[in-house]
Amino acid sequence: MSVLLVPDDAERTRLDLSRRVVEEIACRSADSGPDLTALATMVHDLRGPVSRVKAVAELLQAELDSVLPDSPQADLARGWLTIIDRAAVTMEQQFQVLLDVTRERSDEPSRPHFASIDLVNLIRQQVAEYAVTDSHQFCMQFSHDELIGMWDELLLDRAIDNLVGNAVKYTPTGGKITVSAELREEDGHRLAVVSVADSGIGIPADDLPHVFDVFHRGSNVRSTQRGAGIGLASVHEIVKQHAGEISITSTEGVGTTATICLPFVPPASRVTW
Repeated sequence: MSVLLVPDDAERTRLDLSRRVVEEIACRSADSGPDLTALATMVHDLRGPVSRVKAVAELLQAELDSVLPDSPQADLARGWLTIIDRAAVTMEQQFQVLLDVTRERSDEPSRPHFASIDLVNLIRQQVAEYAVTDSHQFCMQFSHDELIGMWDELLLDRAIDNLVGNAVKYTPTGGKITVSAELREEDGHRLAVVSVADSGIGIPADDLPHVFDVFHRGSNVRSTQRGAGIGLASVHEIVKQHAGEISITSTEGVGTTATICLPFVPPASRVTW
């Protein structure tokens, strides 16, 4: 199998994009001062994709060293290449998110870009990426084969990535992570409910009221796990932008469950729910 390398033109495009981002940030910072929260958010959101790029690249290299071109394992390697590509695309999207944040400081607020997306498919993609690189037991539960509604795909992808990433990070190897999505009726309103439950180390009771505070980290992980305390604050903001609600329940030493409730608005052409 010939290894798929990023073409020179594509690589130059990626570098040009990064250069434009840095230049715009520098320009805006000169006028309004650096937004450290925005920069910290960018670093946090990029950490997950970069980690997966590294892990999958290592798996791919090891496999290619021992696989013949036409072997069944070559198809597996192609699947890993697809994950690498998607993670790289995610990195580019996060740069755009950073630009949106800087525009907010320039009185150009960013708004969600609502479009028809399948929430079930989005979750499957996120879990698949973590499942191939992490030694955890993943379980997915859905009330429907698809949940197609009007949401911002990039923002929800970030939110779910953060929640699943946290579950992986704070659940010991071999632990169970369950991701579910269902359509629920409450007080005459339809809600899409996404839940990420883990069997990890949990959150101390004293920290629970502060889980959505920027830069706050649980007292049981500050000295043992790297992190900036940005992820849940970012998810909370994304849920607010969708007029939804998020809650966290946790027992230290037992596990944590994060639940997102989003107003379910089906596309105009799909009113059969």
